[in-house]
Amino acid sequence: MFCTKCGAILTEGSRFCTSCGSLVLAAQIPAPVAYPPPLSATRSARKPANAAVAILLVVVVVGVVIGAVVVLNIFGGGQVGTCVYVFEGQYNRWSGYTRAECEARCSEIQHKESCYWEP
Repeated sequence: MFCTKCGAILTEGSRFCTSCGSLVLAAQIPAPVAYPPPLSATRSARKPANAAVAILLVVVVVGVVIGAVVVLNIFGGGQVGTCVYVFEGQYNRWSGYTRAECEARCSEIQHKESCYWEP
């Protein structure tokens, strides 16, 4: 039983509230029932965390893709092509070279007009 004025717990059979001193009514007041929060409140509380994880995941994936494109463009991505160097107007071609291998080979050639890699 609870006091109607202050809500304090009353002992059985008491006529006055020990907390506030008000007169206790004869009818018993049931204890308040604690209800769980509505689902919409718990779902909305989780949305920012889920959104942050989703945004972070998108940023990471985009970063990995951009990094892969940059690396593939710099190193030829292991793609095999033809290394071409020009000496005295003649084109010399070596097939089966990656861009990095071609650049290394071109740096070794002393007398050349140009040297480049073709995919």
